[in-house]
Amino acid sequence: MKTQAPSLKPLVLSLLLATASAVFAQAAPESAGPGVHVENADKIKGVGKVVLASCGVYVLQEFDAGSTSQGGSTRGSIAMSSANLKVVGLDPQRLQAMADQLCAQAVRSVRARGLTVVELPAEGGGPAVEAWRSAGEAAPLAFDAAGGKGTIYSARGLPLLHVSEMGWLHRSSGGLFGGPKVDDDYVSLGGKMGVGFQMTKLQPLIRDLAQAQQAPLLHVRLVLAPGSVTASKGGFFASSSETKSTSALMLPAFTNRLLLTTADGAVARVSLDKPLITDQGIGELADVTSTAETAGNIALAAFSILSAASGHGRAVINNSRKQELRADPDQFETVAKAQAGAALDALAGKLAAP
Repeated sequence: MKTQAPSLKPLVLSLLLATASAVFAQAAPESAGPGVHVENADKIKGVGKVVLASCGVYVLQEFDAGSTSQGGSTRGSIAMSSANLKVVGLDPQRLQAMADQLCAQAVRSVRARGLTVVELPAEGGGPAVEAWRSAGEAAPLAFDAAGGKGTIYSARGLPLLHVSEMGWLHRSSGGLFGGPKVDDDYVSLGGKMGVGFQMTKLQPLIRDLAQAQQAPLLHVRLVLAPGSVTASKGGFFASSSETKSTSALMLPAFTNRLLLTTADGAVARVSLDKPLITDQGIGELADVTSTAETAGNIALAAFSILSAASGHGRAVINNSRKQELRADPDQFETVAKAQAGAALDALAGKLAAP
């Protein structure tokens, strides 16, 4: 009796299909969530309980940018371009309510990852809690940063601990070859001269609170930029000068973060590693440059061209614009909550990572 060896074709086909599936799984992109950057991950590992110590929501409402070009000539014309964009239509009371809701969402996102979040009482709580509460600045607080001007809203019952992000934990990127420096353009109040004094005062209070609560402190920061103005690089060798305004809501990288501080002074940070930009509009862009400003630009150009023609100057072409982003409050809140919620979920995922 003869026995026939089984055909190799089905086996080979199965192996090929399994290999293809494995390769596809490796090549398939991860879930389309915001990218996250973690610093001092060893300080996060094993944390099961945190104390909510601060939650600030930064809403930018004015942007400026400008550039000048000379085309590499000391005799040719000079082109200047600048733009100012103001966000109008957002009500402070609604922004405060939204800040409270976003901070509550932050707590829910962290708890959903299995961490216990302790919320301190609005009054009392002992000397360490009272000292921590008194360290905050009056909220809401107007700020003027390199990324624009706006207002900071703190969740009710929490102190506003506004500190340059570099004061908490310095961050650079690029490895051995330097690369782009990560900066806190959106929360530096235009400079960092006083951050050392702030931290000298704040750090002992934070350590005392963490010791009293026997748990690390959680600090939440959300930065919402409903619009932007960017300018061409400009400079002596630049051939043109221009600005561009947008109405898309952006959550900048680095400054949108969850921060942990411990009783021994250690700091860990989980932050967006790329800006989170929505493709949904939140309002209408309108040019509100006055007739007088436009006439002034024209007069400057005409006068300088005449002077240049007579050999006594250089032609100056100036284009300065003023714009408004007329935001729809309902649309802004819908988009902002969705974007911030996605960011918080991604950040909380890394905060609770094993």
